[in-house]
Amino acid sequence: MNKQRFGDGTMKFTPPKNYEKNNPNILKRVVDDMENDKPFHYLFLGNAGVGKTALAKLIRRSYLDEDWRWLNVRKFYRNYIELMSTSYNDKYDVIRDSEKIMRAKNLVIDDLGNERPNTASAHDYMGSMLEERYDWLTVSNKEARTIITTNLGANELHQIYGARLIDRLEGLFTIMRFKNQSFRRVNREIIEG
Repeated sequence: MNKQRFGDGTMKFTPPKNYEKNNPNILKRVVDDMENDKPFHYLFLGNAGVGKTALAKLIRRSYLDEDWRWLNVRKFYRNYIELMSTSYNDKYDVIRDSEKIMRAKNLVIDDLGNERPNTASAHDYMGSMLEERYDWLTVSNKEARTIITTNLGANELHQIYGARLIDRLEGLFTIMRFKNQSFRRVNREIIEG
């Protein structure tokens, strides 16, 4: 996927072929938003291997002149563990660093629901960070872009993060369901005998 700058300052977004075939409606929306330089907030839902993270990476790379923060939820536990193990006086620094991530103009939150440790308190912590992002987006930053990827379905998201947070995300984010099967499975090679 390339977003090339032409002499007149316009942008061109060239998607990979497999997205045109497997997720044409998702791709049409992404291409339209990027070519028209619209701010966007996407929630990519789908099974493992369907291209959610790959598309998020390609979108991020196409904005060469802009800074993007990338937050892999599986690795975010470090902040959670640090928060739980720091003294009362140092907790503010950990919280401030997390808020700084959530207030980035351009942010990808990858693999939502896959927090490690997989505990209710870790999910609560991530949920509070998502609420921070939501509040910041709705109050003060209309030009921001956000992509969230998850392997969870709507019911699982409700169970883990609660109806209140999911309702907020659904009101702000464009939900994009990837229906294709895993690219990795399609391309795998199995030799027997």
